[in-house]
Amino acid sequence: MADTYNQTIRKVAAGAVVTTLAGVGGMAGYSDTAPALFDFPAGLATDAAGNVYVGDAVNSAVREITPAGTVSTPAKGLPIMSPNGVAVDEGGNVYVADVRGNSILKVAMALPARSLARGTRDPTTGTARWPHSAIRGRSRSTPQARCTWQIPATT
Repeated sequence: MADTYNQTIRKVAAGAVVTTLAGVGGMAGYSDTAPALFDFPAGLATDAAGNVYVGDAVNSAVREITPAGTVSTPAKGLPIMSPNGVAVDEGGNVYVADVRGNSILKVAMALPARSLARGTRDPTTGTARWPHSAIRGRSRSTPQARCTWQIPATT
């Protein structure tokens, strides 16, 4: 779980035993080397291999924590402003809710290029809109097309 105000990622094991997976309690910052530092970790998800992906909101980064506890920033340099929500699909793609960028981002973490596609929500229908290239798995920007993934409309 993201212990946001303590700048740490916690693991809750059987018997409600809580340990710190990454981060230093109360110390905000940015570092992938030990001890890794976070600044407002706001959302996380795990993939099938046990890697944890963290939206590090103030650092504008998506961070990865391996099962061994190694922290890295695999999507460095991508235009992510404030990642808060994170989800992972069965293909290893990481979806990030970028609240300051007002968009949902798809980051293909399994690819060496760490490609990025930015989608937006149609305010009328609530349907997500992705570039054609995102639907085909490429990173080049082309005109928008509708896809079937739905985002609930806000009330």
